[in-house]
Amino acid sequence: MCRDASVAIYRTQVDKMVLLQSSKADEDTIWDAYASTTSDSGADKVMTAVLFRGNIRSQPRVIRNSDGLAMSTGAIVRLKEGAIEYLQWRDIGCKDCGDDGFCMEDQTCASTYAACTCEQFKGGAGDQRSNVICTEAQNQRCLLSIHLGFSGTDANSEVMSSGDMVRKISQFSVSELYTDATEQLSDIKDQFSSWDAS
Repeated sequence: MCRDASVAIYRTQVDKMVLLQSSKADEDTIWDAYASTTSDSGADKVMTAVLFRGNIRSQPRVIRNSDGLAMSTGAIVRLKEGAIEYLQWRDIGCKDCGDDGFCMEDQTCASTYAACTCEQFKGGAGDQRSNVICTEAQNQRCLLSIHLGFSGTDANSEVMSSGDMVRKISQFSVSELYTDATEQLSDIKDQFSSWDAS
């Protein structure tokens, strides 16, 4: 393990598609600690993620760089008769990264740091308030989400299917799906808020 590595441990259920997330505060702490140790080196600063189980590891995936941070990516655990063959990143792609997004490493949509600071919700230029709170939608946009699924066969030679769900996600715009879901939930909330019990 490298000297400056941090580890997040997740428990998953076999053949269930799961969403893995850490907190933005945890990611910021790791980024800030790394950035402070490399500030004089002149090297490009990147944060990568590696999936591992025992001695089986995925290739590193860039999830943060000097331009911003990845919003969503996918991963597949490939099993052969219940034993892990490999762990592989699944590119979700950059179909529509939204107004404040960009394509990171030609693999996944990323958000700029400016879109994750809630600065746009302050009272304009010069507003120094530190108590501006991001909405839930803004907080979610700035978290790395990893969609994890399984493919191959289990110990009973049953075929795993959750990997196909991860593959199908790449057919859609993640930011578009998220925006649509957020708007629908907001509409439902507004309907309940305006409902009169009399």
